[in-house]
Amino acid sequence: NGGTFFVGSGSHFTQDGGTTSGAPIQINDAYLIFSGGGDASFSVLAAGETAITGAPYSGQTLTLQPGATMAETASTATNAGTIALGSNSNFIINGSTLTSTGEIEALSGSSAAEISDGTLVSSGSIVANGSFTETAALTSTGPITVASGATFSDSNSVVNDPGGSIANGGTFFVGSGSHFTQDG
Repeated sequence: NGGTFFVGSGSHFTQDGGTTSGAPIQINDAYLIFSGGGDASFSVLAAGETAITGAPYSGQTLTLQPGATMAETASTATNAGTIALGSNSNFIINGSTLTSTGEIEALSGSSAAEISDGTLVSSGSIVANGSFTETAALTSTGPITVASGATFSDSNSVVNDPGGSIANGGTFFVGSGSHFTQDG
């Protein structure tokens, strides 16, 4: 794909194996279903709200462009790939549980990226190169890195379980009424 592969409003794209290369597949207010592996890249655009079922497999990258909104529809999902969140984007877990063995990265930008409304269990890495707000309940046994100039804001709860680490070069903020537990 050296050109543009576009999935428009109300349409469905199912990643069930196979590979794509070149420019990421653009998802715009559509349905994205992860049910199989294979190297592929997806870019969620900032129009409407894209519904996602599952999460990237190893070798897959899902990028929310600045201002994009994506909502998980599965009750549980496992991210083994990379989820990159652009400035002012929001990944709504929708009361589900997202288990991440891959990477979740907040890209640099003028506004915070957000993961909200559910449970995030991460043994993979969480990297805040830009400001990042989590309003989900986060339990981490992997590394959390906050870059210089970036802010990680906890607006729910963070449990840093055994094996978890925090490398803070910026600001790690626990909001009013929120909870942080250093557990081993």
